[in-house]
Amino acid sequence: MYTVKGMLIPSCTKDGWIQGLQIRLDNNEDDKYRWVSSGFADGGTYCPGFIHTANWNGSKSAYLTEGIVKAQVASHLMGRQCVIGTSGAGHYAGLLELLEELGITDLTEALDMDKITNPNVMKALVNLNKLIMETNINYGHTEWNPVYNGLDDYLLLLDTEYTAVA
Repeated sequence: MYTVKGMLIPSCTKDGWIQGLQIRLDNNEDDKYRWVSSGFADGGTYCPGFIHTANWNGSKSAYLTEGIVKAQVASHLMGRQCVIGTSGAGHYAGLLELLEELGITDLTEALDMDKITNPNVMKALVNLNKLIMETNINYGHTEWNPVYNGLDDYLLLLDTEYTAVA
């Protein structure tokens, strides 16, 4: 029997259907997230990282960030704008297909601000830039005070309703 302790996080399709479950582990700093799968078992199946779509409503524009919860929170704080969340910096398998399926013509990169200090995230951003530049998608970048690493952290700061409890 294989057990882990943590919180289940659903990764959803553009239509809100759950396509996979990620586990936010309670006490593991090195490996904070795992996908629910049977890959560890004899005859089991590996689970790839999914790309989460928060609040797509037919819009042709979207933000792209790393993290499912981050995408969901940011979408809420931006008035339910579409935010796409990868399962981590550099996990872009299937991204172009998703953008095409959604009909996205304008994409704004909003990766964590450690993109200016973390070599792994820097490399992932370079790869993302190359990937998107091969398309006809209008592509922009965001930056904010790096004290607030994630887009969700920064938006919480800006949102007075949440600032009082943050």
